[in-house]
Amino acid sequence: LAENPIVFAGILFGVATAFRSNGVLNVIIVLSHISREVFLTLRNRQDQRRHFKAARWIKRGFIALILVVFPHYLFARFGEARYCPFSIKVKRPWCQNRSWRNLFGLIPSPMYSYLQRHYWGLGFMSSYHVRNLGNVILGAPAIAIGAYLSQWFLRERARRSAAFVKEDHQFFVSAYYLQLAVMTLIAATYMHVQVATRFLSTSPAMYWGLAHLGAKSPTLRLVVTTYSLAYAFVGV
Repeated sequence: LAENPIVFAGILFGVATAFRSNGVLNVIIVLSHISREVFLTLRNRQDQRRHFKAARWIKRGFIALILVVFPHYLFARFGEARYCPFSIKVKRPWCQNRSWRNLFGLIPSPMYSYLQRHYWGLGFMSSYHVRNLGNVILGAPAIAIGAYLSQWFLRERARRSAAFVKEDHQFFVSAYYLQLAVMTLIAATYMHVQVATRFLSTSPAMYWGLAHLGAKSPTLRLVVTTYSLAYAFVGV
């Protein structure tokens, strides 16, 4: 594992996915790292073994991606085996017959997404109703901050990365800001908007960005600290 840090990262991300399906979003970090390594390897035209090394990085990345996604896949297969057995006489709405559409059963039935949509009311822009205005207001600050920090950093990432980490680790900062951008988009469009603060607070990019902005603005530091404390107490 010491020689294959990306595989070790896949194991740790897989543990996260075993607890929460949101851990699947860590594939963004893995894909970003592998893309960078393959690009740098192939760019070194003086290395006669560059294609072999690039293929080895792709192989490691593929293993890491499987490790990240596999716990959620097992969860979906368990649900299908439990609630969509072949012996069932009444077909449930989330079950599906084996066909080429699901690679003849290789892709599990969409039970998880069906339950979210049917019972929890999740769906594209499903939170934006007048009756849900309070929850929209509750989640709006986190979504606004996530969107601002994502575009702000990704637009000027070369200069911004240096503010957080050493030069040889700057790429990882960009990967986490890319992940934050995807998370913000999901939180704003598909999730219950009121959980956006909890969801986005799992991203280190949120804290890096706020700390960097707050370093030059005492007012911003006061606003962020006051809001965070107030949110914590009101949430309880």
